[in-house]
Amino acid sequence: MKISALIPVSTFAIAAALAIAGCGGSENNSAEKMTSYSSAKAVKAELFTVPADQMSHVQVVAVEPTKLQRVLRLTGAVAFNSFKTTPIISPIGGPVSRILVAPGEHVKQGQTLLQVSSPDFSLLRATYLKARNVFRVADKNYDRAKDLYEHHAIAERDLLQAESDRSQAEADLQSSEQSLKILGIPNPESLLTGPPSAEIPLLAPLGGEIVERLCSPGQLIAAG
Repeated sequence: MKISALIPVSTFAIAAALAIAGCGGSENNSAEKMTSYSSAKAVKAELFTVPADQMSHVQVVAVEPTKLQRVLRLTGAVAFNSFKTTPIISPIGGPVSRILVAPGEHVKQGQTLLQVSSPDFSLLRATYLKARNVFRVADKNYDRAKDLYEHHAIAERDLLQAESDRSQAEADLQSSEQSLKILGIPNPESLLTGPPSAEIPLLAPLGGEIVERLCSPGQLIAAG
């Protein structure tokens, strides 16, 4: 049984070259004839015959369109989403006294993460208490001066001086309050009733999961 087909000889140049080793006699001549076309400059369609003993090595399939799978391989790095993560930076310096959370733990916004023993915080706390006391006295002096001025007991200059002292004391009090709020003390008035302490809490700026711990108890950290 023989199969005849009309296809370009150059398409089967490799198959013909492999089939030379298994042919002998007249088949070698036909193989040489077939391979001679592979070296021709002009590609021409010719009839050729596939012997029966070579049919087992030939597979005939229908030509049809197909989709080729393309794999794109790139290098990359795994990192956290910077829009949903934030580093915890201490606004004040001092040794770490206590660490209250661990990696893998979920925390809420405003939760205390660690405590820092800071002499700077002690100074700001004392400044706030003094400014609050000065404002309280200046406020009373202004109320008394205003009452005396209404009863023509003091001059207007004394009233203006009392008002100026009160305004200056109020500005100093507000400044010390803002300094404490920046450090994470939302209610500075709580320092009036709490015990004196140099520890300041470092609060979580947002809720989420602790993924890394870069400090240890007793470690000295700097602001920022």
